[in-house]
Amino acid sequence: MLNDVTQTLETIGLPYLSQFDDPRALSSHLLTGDIPALEPPNATEFVLLHSGIEAASRYVEAWLARHPQFSAPLE
Repeated sequence: MLNDVTQTLETIGLPYLSQFDDPRALSSHLLTGDIPALEPPNATEFVLLHSGIEAASRYVEAWLARHPQFSAPLE
């Protein structure tokens, strides 16, 4: 069982965490895709912190374009 845990960490956990080694690259990636377990409010904050307000705005627009079911028309 310990070998299974080790293998899972090496094949899934470490690659997932390594995405955060380059915050600007991760911010750019978030414009085209989602990261599992990184919810939109946290992703927005991450992009804002590491890439600025314009990038955070682009992230929100891109996320809404990928998930139109969450985009309600403004009245």
